[in-house]
Amino acid sequence: MGKAQEILAEIAASAQSVREAKQQGRIKVPPPVSPKGYQAFLIVHTKKAAFGLGYEHGAGIAIKVLGMQLDGSPLLSAPVLVSIKKASIGLAVGMNEVHQVLLFEDSALLEKLISEPEAIMGEEFEVSGGANPAKPDLKEQDDNKHKSYINAIQGGVRIHPISLSVSDSLMLVDASLYGGTLSTDWELMREVYNGHPPSGIDCLRGQVAVPAPAVATLAALSKSLVGIFSQ
Repeated sequence: MGKAQEILAEIAASAQSVREAKQQGRIKVPPPVSPKGYQAFLIVHTKKAAFGLGYEHGAGIAIKVLGMQLDGSPLLSAPVLVSIKKASIGLAVGMNEVHQVLLFEDSALLEKLISEPEAIMGEEFEVSGGANPAKPDLKEQDDNKHKSYINAIQGGVRIHPISLSVSDSLMLVDASLYGGTLSTDWELMREVYNGHPPSGIDCLRGQVAVPAPAVATLAALSKSLVGIFSQ
């Protein structure tokens, strides 16, 4: 299995983790303002290690809803693979693994984000608590404590997607000032698209077929999204 296949599997698992958390009542999905619902998504899997100074890295997939299939599941665009790098300064000791689904009502905002050579994430103050290993099922353990803030600096556009987050945390304390970047991972794109990666905009607008290595992942993501938004 190549690196891209490993990343695709991790991202599918992240969406499934968020789906399970929603079905268990540990996170809530706010209703969209628009009757069209959420039109685009960024599914992210990141890992963080810190001892005062911290570093978080990971990968994600940007996808857009192109329509609905006969079974009621969303027809998803070809994926754009992204990489995420974040640093933190604050009170932190331990390790943290985060699964996120970021929701966009306006798909143009995700297109704007993907079109940037490097979008800035943060800087924001973030507070996260550690999971209690002795009582792993307590609902007061807030899965939504890990937040994402994205600022696409070109043109001054500030983007605040809805963030659904599940954290597998061994952090003792985390009160940190975050800053980082999100960018298209062209190495992964070349691997997934057989050496000829299309532009991210073409992927999101349905002008590119879903590549064979990502077909199973997109099917899993479609299923997870149905579970996240079902009542």
